[in-house]
This record gives sequence, C-alpha cells and structure tokens, in this order.
Amino acid sequence: MLRVWRAHERLEGRDPAPLIVPIVLYHGPERWAIPRSLSELAGRPVDPLRYTLLDLVRIPYDELPPDERVRSGLTILKYALVEDPSREHLRESARTISMLDPELKRRLASSMAAVHQLTREDLESLLREADPDLWETVMPTVAEEWMKEGEARGLMRGRAEGKAATLLRLLERRFGAVPEDARARVLAAPVGDLDAWLDAFVSASDLDDVFRNDAVH
Repeated sequence: MLRVWRAHERLEGRDPAPLIVPIVLYHGPERWAIPRSLSELAGRPVDPLRYTLLDLVRIPYDELPPDERVRSGLTILKYALVEDPSREHLRESARTISMLDPELKRRLASSMAAVHQLTREDLESLLREADPDLWETVMPTVAEEWMKEGEARGLMRGRAEGKAATLLRLLERRFGAVPEDARARVLAAPVGDLDAWLDAFVSASDLDDVFRNDAVH
C-alpha cells in the first residue's frame, strides 16, 4: 500500500491518494487466526488498515458468487486443502464444472483430479453424476494429464533403478557382499540419495563412509 501511495505521490503530486481496499482470499482448512487490522493486533480502537477476509471454507456453497466461472474456480479452491473432502463437497465441484464452456470444463476437471488425487473411477463417477455427457467432454484432456504424470514418474523411477544397480555393483566389487538391509535401502532410494552415495563412494574406505550418517546397514 505504501509503494502505491508513494508512486502516486511522485506521479500526481499533492492530488488525493487513491483508496486501497486490501482483500485476502483464504481457503485453508483451519480458521483464520491472524489479526486483520492494526487495532486487532494492538488491542486499540483505531482501525486505519483493516482488510476484507473471504474465508472460502466457511462460506456456504450457495453464497459463493453466482457467476459460473468464478463459482467453479472458488469451489475447487474451497476444498483444495481440506483433508478427505466429503462426497458432497466433490459433487459441488463437479456440478459447477458442468456449467462451463468445454475448454474450462477440461481445465477445471484436470485441476480437480490433481488437487484431490482422484482415481479415474472416482472422477468419472462424480462427473457423470453432475452431467451424463461431462465425462466424455473432459476425459481426453484428463487422461492425457494422467499419462504425462505417469511417464514422468516412470522416467524418474527408471533413473533411480539404474543408479541403484550401478551403486550396488560398485559396492560389491570394492567391499564385498552388501548387507540385505542396505541393499533394500539402496533399491528404494530416490535419485538424490543415490547421487550422494555415488559421490561418497569415490573416496570411501569402507561401507560406512559411503552411507555416512545414514543407518542403512
């Protein structure tokens, strides 16, 4: 706010400063607990910088803005951080998506699937419940997103498996048989850990040096 007012002063001189209305759009699952004004913070009656709070989780669905595009986006935000949202909450999201144009339907359905980590069966059931034709409209886009995510996970897992096999082979050639618990840890490790262990292997004098402080054997 100060930056806006200072810029206005530089450009407009002594003209009245613009009114700024701060608005915080909040959709966290817990109740908002931060003071909304200097008076709340200081316990004083003066209230020069109060902002408006839109606490989405606690605004009833029927009181969200009636514009279909706005309501759809806010509904997905409304439950995005709620752990295990109810079936009715997910139905509300699907219902608002069904009212949009095809492009927005596809984009918001993909967002809904990603935010709530829905399986194909759950998403299809919710969308068909909202509109029998909705699943056919969004399915190609959602399926493509799932495919990209699966390919990315597969690529990372493939890289990890290759590095794990290389590390185990190097360890066995230098230090002999690798204990089973250490072997299992290596095979399940992410790429970052494997890279660190491969780097440590170069100067390691024994198995302990490779894993450093990791209790893997």
